[in-house]
Amino acid sequence: MAFVRIHDLEEARRAVEQARGAGAEPVLVSAPGSAAFAGVGYWQAVALTLGEPVVIDCGDDAGLVMAALRAGARDLLFSGPEAVAGKLEDMAGQLGGRLRRRLDE
Repeated sequence: MAFVRIHDLEEARRAVEQARGAGAEPVLVSAPGSAAFAGVGYWQAVALTLGEPVVIDCGDDAGLVMAALRAGARDLLFSGPEAVAGKLEDMAGQLGGRLRRRLDE
C-alpha cells in the first residue's frame, strides 16, 4: 500500500496508473489544504469518477470532517485536537467511516 498525495483528478489518474504499473495498490490522499479550497464534494467526485477511494485531508478543521461525512466520504484525515478527534471518530464510525490521525494508520 502506497499513500499518494494528489491535487486534482488528472494527477490522481496518473498516480493510480503508475502505482499499479509498479505492482502497488495506491491510497489516494487529497493534498493538505485542498479540501478547504476545492471542497469535500470535489474530492468525493474524484473518488466516484475514478472508482477509487480518496482519503480527504481535512487538516484541523472539524467542520470539513462533518461536511465530508455528509457528502458521503468515509475515509478522512484530521490533525486537530484529540478531544475533538474522539467525537469525530465516533461520528464517522456510526456512518461506517474512518477517521485517521496519521497516514500510517
